[in-house]
Amino acid sequence: MANDIQITKINVKIESDGLQEIVNKIYFKYTDDKEYIGIVGPPNPDSFIAYEDLTESQVVDWINVSEAIDNKCADNLSPICVLKDPPW
Repeated sequence: MANDIQITKINVKIESDGLQEIVNKIYFKYTDDKEYIGIVGPPNPDSFIAYEDLTESQVVDWINVSEAIDNKCADNLSPICVLKDPPW
């Protein structure tokens, strides 16, 4: 399954509880070439891995594909949200 996932972006929380650059969302494409969002739970401070030390396989292991697909389906199969600048 790891070869079926292409990570496109990683959202990080800048700082929390003394930890920095905490991964909280993983944007990825799956076999259907649609983009999904994997939500990452709070980190365990005892096993926290610094962002710059992460490997692709570690991040892929955090993704729950079926949950991400279900969340997208619950959103009426609409495209994922995007961040946009104000129109003014």
